[in-house]
Amino acid sequence: MLTRRRSGGAIGAKRPALEAAPLIDGKRQRASAYAQYILNSVAVAGVSSATKSPKFQPLPNLQKKVDVVPIVDGVVPRGASILIIQQPWIGLLLDGYKTLEIRGQKCKKAHGEKVYLALSGGGGTILGSMTFVASHGPLTRAEYAGRSDEHCVAGAQLPYGASTYAWEFKAPRRFRLAVPYVHRHGCVVWATKE
Repeated sequence: MLTRRRSGGAIGAKRPALEAAPLIDGKRQRASAYAQYILNSVAVAGVSSATKSPKFQPLPNLQKKVDVVPIVDGVVPRGASILIIQQPWIGLLLDGYKTLEIRGQKCKKAHGEKVYLALSGGGGTILGSMTFVASHGPLTRAEYAGRSDEHCVAGAQLPYGASTYAWEFKAPRRFRLAVPYVHRHGCVVWATKE
């Protein structure tokens, strides 16, 4: 086991020995072990301690929007769009608590396009998928505050000022095992499965 200090976490938090993880499907088992470690390290009730930015903190009392989230075998086709999201937001999306992703620009994806969600800092780890519905914005303060139960971000301040957009998603599907992808240096918001 490796010892690693996480941002906002305790010193000495244990990270799984990924090198020793069984190779069931090549890199997949190692990626899945790391993704599970990240997701298990933060419970929804204590999710605020895992965020990297004080600008984004989750609401304290979250309500689930989707009762049952299917857990499926992960298959990501070549050329698929991958949205890179930090924890805890990726977990809230895939667990059905969050339906709006707040960003600083409009999303140009087509209505109904399947988007795959990758863990930011996860070393190329896709954890699930959702269907893109629409891009809303730029949001006013009233619109942002009125939809807080959908984006789950605490506070009334627009995080991106006059360029605050809400990307709406539906139909979360969590993968049984994380699917690896080649994460290119410099990809911050979007990646493509090769």
